[in-house]
Amino acid sequence: MTEEIDAKIAAIVKRDAIVEAVRQELVSIHEVSARSKSDLQYVEAHRNDVAALREQVDEVLSMAGETETQLASIESRRNLVDEVHHKTNVITNMLEDVRLNLETLGEQKAVVDHVMDNFTRLTEKVQEAQTTLRSLQAERELAERIERGIKQLRKTSTPREKQKLA
Repeated sequence: MTEEIDAKIAAIVKRDAIVEAVRQELVSIHEVSARSKSDLQYVEAHRNDVAALREQVDEVLSMAGETETQLASIESRRNLVDEVHHKTNVITNMLEDVRLNLETLGEQKAVVDHVMDNFTRLTEKVQEAQTTLRSLQAERELAERIERGIKQLRKTSTPREKQKLA
């Protein structure tokens, strides 16, 4: 019987070790369960925060889309501004060319005015010369008539009168 009791005690001690191991396992399961419950409560408590954060991320993404659209608009305007700037430079260069041409034209006008003054004076001199030529022509014609008259008188006059005339 002692052997039986000793065997039963040994079996109880073995069971006690198994029960203690199960009890330790149960305590660790309770600890894991408590941590999981705590984590679940934390997630549950922050679910609204996560949803709000998700909404904010969605809003930021939509703003990023709008920003991309605005950047594309700005780029197209930049091209337009560059084109306008180029045209402005072309117009500025053209206006500078016009200014230079006007200066040249002014200089040429001064030369033309000088030539016209000289031409006017030359025209006046030509008119004076023509008047002088007409006067000389008239005097020449008069002198020729007088000479013809004298020649005619010499032919028709007597020798005595010829001596007087000579």
